[in-house]
Amino acid sequence: MAITFVAEYVVPLVDDAAESSASFVFDKDAAGWSSLVTNDVVIMFAEYKVASTTCSVSTTGGQTWTENLDATLNGLAFALYTCVFNGTWTADPVVTNTGASPPRTAWAAGFTGVDTTTPWEVAPVAQAQASASSYTEATWNTTNNNAWAVVGGGANDDNTWSVDNSFVAVSGSGNIYRRTAGGTDCSIALTRKAIPTAGAVGATVLTLATLGPDSGWSWHGALKAAAGAAATSLIYPRSNYILTR
Repeated sequence: MAITFVAEYVVPLVDDAAESSASFVFDKDAAGWSSLVTNDVVIMFAEYKVASTTCSVSTTGGQTWTENLDATLNGLAFALYTCVFNGTWTADPVVTNTGASPPRTAWAAGFTGVDTTTPWEVAPVAQAQASASSYTEATWNTTNNNAWAVVGGGANDDNTWSVDNSFVAVSGSGNIYRRTAGGTDCSIALTRKAIPTAGAVGATVLTLATLGPDSGWSWHGALKAAAGAAATSLIYPRSNYILTR
């Protein structure tokens, strides 16, 4: 079994639309998510433009979520959560921050072929990024064959982004960024790369392709392939959807 992409959900639904809310509601009934099966892995990644806050999964949707990141850097609060899908959504999962209702962006993605005991073989780690037109993630090592290295970040403007080192969108194609507009705005990027043989990922540069320089933050981690996983495929196993709602 290879690690493969199943479906994703993005906020705002229309890129660069205005979004201001304390909560991110992940629509479990959006196109593509019905393809999720027991033991698939879901990540939820949310960012809020607010100086100080903490985040939580205020509605679990019947799942057990692990908090991987929850911090504020350079005026951007962000959080990352992971669950192993138990086969049944009881409600739409919701991520909520404790601040006001700031501009926000969010991204959820589901995968099959990820190890259910230790989904992240390299635990996600984040760092502040000073005002610049690009953010660099220094190289790090994966520890098992067929991992998916993941690099993401956020910035204090509705930037478009590009990425080097053969990283691509989590779906395998399309935009690596999501933006929120209107007054004070922000953006996030999310990318991944298959690492067939455990070892160095290589330094990776996330470029703010428009509107930079801006301050922000970046992070990296690596999803562990389930035992017996083969070379990673870019083919969608159960869905042809890249979700926009």
